[in-house]
Amino acid sequence: MTATMTALHRRLPPGSRYALPPREIAEKVFPVRDEESGTLLTLASHFGYGGAMGLLYAFFTRRMDERWATRGILAGAIVWALNYFVLLPLAGILRPAHKHPPERNLLMLIVHFVWGLTLAGFLASMEDSSGAMVKGSARPHRDRS
Repeated sequence: MTATMTALHRRLPPGSRYALPPREIAEKVFPVRDEESGTLLTLASHFGYGGAMGLLYAFFTRRMDERWATRGILAGAIVWALNYFVLLPLAGILRPAHKHPPERNLLMLIVHFVWGLTLAGFLASMEDSSGAMVKGSARPHRDRS
């Protein structure tokens, strides 16, 4: 998601190429003293929040099936809409999405689709036919030879 966001940001028109939301959020929430601390806070908070949303997704999804890609895209759209239209504006951190240029909203929606697809694909791959990666006994295996 972050790599896609960075690549698409470079393609925005010059007037829409201001700091991306993760940096805007970090600067609003944390005391950013310099560029290095700003970068670290941005990455840590963005990955941490994305991980927390991924954990919620995994908890509520329970079982992956052939519709994992559709569910991943839907999850990305929900995370984007809930945060950029509701939570961040209510917290006074960012203006609502409809007050940003349309090309920025499209960029953010696309990268949230990427996040959802990557997350759902990862979870689907972890749940192979036997479920061995995520299921099983908590007891260690004992060799009986």
